[in-house]
Order: sequence, then structure tokens, then C-alpha cells
Amino acid sequence: MDEWRLVGISIPDECPFMSKLKVSRPAASDAKCAGTPRTKSDSTRPHVSKCPVMQLLFILSSMLPSASAVATTAPTARRAPPRSAVASPASCAACPTSGPGLHLRMSMAAGVHSRTTRPMMQLTNGHVAPDWGDGSQKGSSVLVLGAGWVGSRLARRLHEDGSDVHVTHRPSTVDPDAKDDYFRPVPLPASIERHRFDLADPESWSALPPASSISSVVITFPLNLPAAENFWETYLRHVPRVVCYSSTSVYQVDFPGQRVNEATALKNSPRALAESFLQERGATILTIAGIFGEPRGPRGVCRCLSAYLGSGGAPNGRKSVNMVHEADIVDATCACLHKDAHGGDRLNIGGEHFLLQDLVSHCKHPAVPDDPDVHESDLSSKRVCSQRLLEEVMPDDFSFSHPMGQQQEVEAA
Repeated sequence: MDEWRLVGISIPDECPFMSKLKVSRPAASDAKCAGTPRTKSDSTRPHVSKCPVMQLLFILSSMLPSASAVATTAPTARRAPPRSAVASPASCAACPTSGPGLHLRMSMAAGVHSRTTRPMMQLTNGHVAPDWGDGSQKGSSVLVLGAGWVGSRLARRLHEDGSDVHVTHRPSTVDPDAKDDYFRPVPLPASIERHRFDLADPESWSALPPASSISSVVITFPLNLPAAENFWETYLRHVPRVVCYSSTSVYQVDFPGQRVNEATALKNSPRALAESFLQERGATILTIAGIFGEPRGPRGVCRCLSAYLGSGGAPNGRKSVNMVHEADIVDATCACLHKDAHGGDRLNIGGEHFLLQDLVSHCKHPAVPDDPDVHESDLSSKRVCSQRLLEEVMPDDFSFSHPMGQQQEVEAA
């Protein structure tokens, strides 16, 4: 019997694939390309091809699920082309654009969804909120640990957007309205339930709502070990989403004016160690720069300047300063709460940076001496990069409020 020999494999002349091959062979064997007619006995039993290629295809096809089964079980594709980087603010124009955790934010292709994909974020009435179609945050129950200056404003925003919100205050806090203006929280609706809680007092933890009823926890105060570790094992590990506020003071600065991002080394401080413990277990750490508010409010930038210099802050006119508006912190927190990514990440909310002498000029404050010795030793001088937050988390039309871009502030020194 004539045989085809292809890459060292012997293939009988009955193989129907061979009829598709245009290979010249002797004329005497042309009649056999169609195969040998079956006998009567052959026609009464199932035909088994002698072609090894056909046999292999039959075996493989019998092992595969049907096309309809594949269509119903295959995961939905989530690939999307990367969009260009968001235009960086002045504070990050010279910051590193590569390194651990720094990559371009991916935009979801229109019409492509999966069960784990949350709605895209939008700016709604100046607020960051998930696009549920009706502007609400359906099904979310958020516990804000520490309803202070930022925590109370975050709780109010989440409540306005439709979340079920709980807040805590220390047992020693009798009247939040009696606090100094600089720390005083905003009034909250009566529907927001308050709980007395102190991280240092495990007996107070039982006053919190059951962890099973909470979808997200936001920790607004500094942490330490072992309290953070015990609270994680007792409560936080049972909550799907944990966000923790940090301070840019946790970064190790080696020289004045250093640019820092999320890959910068952390100090070996109690706060940084506690945050790293939570981060390793999936919490999102939001590292926040100096906070300012409305120009005429208790945290207008000029009042912040007066408080800083009045408390003995280094009089260094060339000091690099980062400040972020309270509303931008709330926007960024809401965006992180409603995205499936960045669990176990550290993200900077650094706002805009400037030199201290620029703020002094803006506020018409008495001149700050520009002492070279002070400048060379001031390791609190740094430029905090928020590039990753802008590119991966925030909406395209988001930008930080500039501390000196508001109405001119003229206050007493």
C-alpha cells in the first residue's frame, strides 16, 4: 500500500486530508487518492478511520465541551487598551513615572463587563460617586472610625450619596461641638448612627455594628501595634474593604526637597509599622498631605500658616510644602471605596506643592528668613507625588484644588 511520509509520520492513503495536499506523486497511484471502496461487511459496522490525524482529532474533540457550553462558562474578556496618562499637576511634573506600583490606569472598554466590575466613577454635583444610574451607592454600609475633621465630612458625603453610614467617637468625647474650631467636625444627620469606640480599649469594640453587616471600614486616626493587629484579628478581617488614612510624615526623606512616591522607603515608626501590617492583609493606605479648607474657615491656608509658624515650625522659606483640600480627600476616599482594585496598596493624596515663601507672600505674612543652614537640615521639606492616584483611581476631569488658587486671603499674622 502506498503511503505518504510527512515529517517522519506514516500516514495511510485513506486519509482525507491528503486529498487537499497538492504534492506531486507518480501517476500510477493517482487512482488511490480517493481511498479504497468499503466492502459490504465494512458498511454494516461503524467506520473507524485509519488516518492517524483523524483519530487524533476525534479523541481531542470527544474531550472538549460543546461550543455552547464553552460560550456560557468562559469568562468575559476584560482587556482594554491603555489610555494616555492624565496630565500631571505641577506638583508631580518631575516625579518618577515608573517603578513599583506605578503604571498607567486602564480604562474599561465600553460594553465590556464582568460580575466583579463595579460601575465607572463620575463626578456628580462636584462629588465622586459610582455610576449606578441613579446616583446612589446601593448596598453599601460604611463604618468611619473617627468622625473628626475629615471623617465627619466623609460620613456626610457617603450619607448624601445613599450609603448606610456609621461613625465612632471616643468615650471621652462628650460634645464634639465643644472642640477647637481647627478640629471641630461638621454636624451629621441623626440617621447616622454613632458608636463609642477606642482602639486602645478592646471592651469598647463590642459597641461597633457587626462586621458582617459592614461593607467598608475607613480608619481616620493613627494606628499602632499591637492594638492594630488585635483589632484586625477581631473585627477588620471580616470586612470586605478596609481603607486607612496615613500621613506623608511616614516617608523617609534623605535630603530637603526630595520627591517621594509610593515606592519611597518608610520610616521605622509605630504608625508606619501598623499601616504596613494592615496593608499586607489587603487594606488600602491613603497617605495624606497637610489639610486645608475654605479660605475663611478654620483651616484656610493662611490660618494653617499662622498656626504652623506660631507652634515653632522651621522658618525655612525654601521648604517644599504639599497641601490638599478636605474635599479632595473625601473625593479620593469615595473613589477608592468603590473600585475593586488597589487593595493592599498605598496611594498618595498629596494635592499641590509649593514653597513656603510663596504661601507667606500669598498671605501677606511677615517675611520668613531664608537661612541656608535651616534649609539644609529641614527633612520635612519634600514634594509628594500623587500621580498614581490621578492615573489609576480618579476620574479624567478631576484635579486638585490649589491652596493659593482661591480668593485672596488676607488674615492677621
